[in-house]
Amino acid sequence: MSDISFPNSPSGGDTYTYNNITFTYDGEKWTAKAPLSTTGTYGNANVASYVSSQGIISLTDISVTTATPSGNGSLAYSNVSGVFTFTPADASGSGGNYGDSNVASFLSTNSYSNVAYGNTEVQAYLDAQNYSNTAVSSSSETTFTADVKFNTGVEERFGTLTGQSGTVVHNCNDGHVFYHTTPAGNITANFTNLGLTAEYTTSITVIINQGVSPRTISAVQIEGSAQTIEWQGGSAPSGTANSIDAFSFTILNDAGSYIVLGQMVDFA
Repeated sequence: MSDISFPNSPSGGDTYTYNNITFTYDGEKWTAKAPLSTTGTYGNANVASYVSSQGIISLTDISVTTATPSGNGSLAYSNVSGVFTFTPADASGSGGNYGDSNVASFLSTNSYSNVAYGNTEVQAYLDAQNYSNTAVSSSSETTFTADVKFNTGVEERFGTLTGQSGTVVHNCNDGHVFYHTTPAGNITANFTNLGLTAEYTTSITVIINQGVSPRTISAVQIEGSAQTIEWQGGSAPSGTANSIDAFSFTILNDAGSYIVLGQMVDFA
């Protein structure tokens, strides 16, 4: 069966009948009511069949948004299989492909956000299932099982603490870099909400903007529990007056026991 050739430059409310199926143009897309038993395919991927098999939605109607609603794209319906197949046109005018491997990316890149099966948009469903380019949630922990590459810079938040001395809470929910100004005395850094999984490691940096009387990170706690610091060179460093000192701690969780490696670098 040949593809449907929609009228060029349609207006809202226009209808087009093909093979006893009437399509209505709402100003953005052609919509047709499909039998309840139909399934749908986008390119190589039978999205509708998969969605239906997951019990997510019932297939009651099919809406299609083309890249340019002037006929660039085609929709074919088979009476034999009861399948609607839509092939959108990409920027070069060739047939688009939803495929099995890149459905969400293609939809997002080409702004096919209104492509829908029934009353549920495919894009919204894919987004909800983390099948889109926004699969990594910004509000939950994410584990990567392969190398991670960033094409632009990475920024990390730091917390500023002023006039502190003695045991000071450094909440790791606020980041792993802390900046002390005008400290009143030496500091015991209590790292809270570290959340370090066994057999994982992390690094925490505490920066002190020193005055005339230099201060140090004299001890480390994790959730209030004292830890032994293994200092680089075998001895604890001294602070540097009127300078900026960066205390760095590499922390390993070895089967529930912490190993803390410390060092200090002076920036005059």
